[in-house]
Amino acid sequence: MSWWGWHGYSQPQPLSITQVLRAGNLSAEMAALLWMGLEKGSSIVVASDPPSSGKTTTLSALLPFFPADGVLYFTRGLGERFELPPLGEEPVYLMVNEISDHLPVYSWGANVQRIFELMSEGYAMASTMHCDTTDEVIDQLRDDVGVEESLIGHLTFVLPIDVRWDQGAVRRRSLELALLEPCDGAPQKATLGEWSETTDSYLSPSDEALASFGARFGDDASTVRSEMEGRAAMLIDLAERSATADEVEAAIAEYRAKP
Repeated sequence: MSWWGWHGYSQPQPLSITQVLRAGNLSAEMAALLWMGLEKGSSIVVASDPPSSGKTTTLSALLPFFPADGVLYFTRGLGERFELPPLGEEPVYLMVNEISDHLPVYSWGANVQRIFELMSEGYAMASTMHCDTTDEVIDQLRDDVGVEESLIGHLTFVLPIDVRWDQGAVRRRSLELALLEPCDGAPQKATLGEWSETTDSYLSPSDEALASFGARFGDDASTVRSEMEGRAAMLIDLAERSATADEVEAAIAEYRAKP
């Protein structure tokens, strides 16, 4: 419901992940790790403070990475009743167009608190927030929304996007891909790649960060790195060929069908 908000959009044309990669908004390694995690039922928030910064566009471009048999449940803001499909073998994603109090179709307060409780029970969430950094996302969820600190780590991924005017055009860069871990207190964070402003390039994740990723999903660091590199190479090839969204989905389905 109102996935794109109430900002005058009329059936906007979503971008494909290949367009996002070609624009430099995300590295292929970050995209590969998101693919690996999202297809296993992980949750994600794409964050950036300015309106029209590309939060929902980026999140929508990631949808092909979700499991093919996953169920998408779009929340209704103030009118949400949480009449959810039961959890089964396939993951259920709560699609929250934005965590904010800006519009009645967005989610805030008690509704978001309930969503994080559901995440601790096995549901997943995909949403956006008006924050510039991962720390701001954590602080806003805890201090302004009222989410229990021990539940925030169930938000697997945070992807903060930097937006600025550069040489007559808007430039978007993902500052980092953060992996959160639930614990008794504040969530632990591992950085699965980050943007270097100096070189305008993305730094690869460390072995320690990949080990944290592997521990979260039951793999070792070397297996995670090998899988990440293979998927990243595939995405780079698709981007270089300017593959359409349909071609990306077909390539992902073919990849998943392999032993």
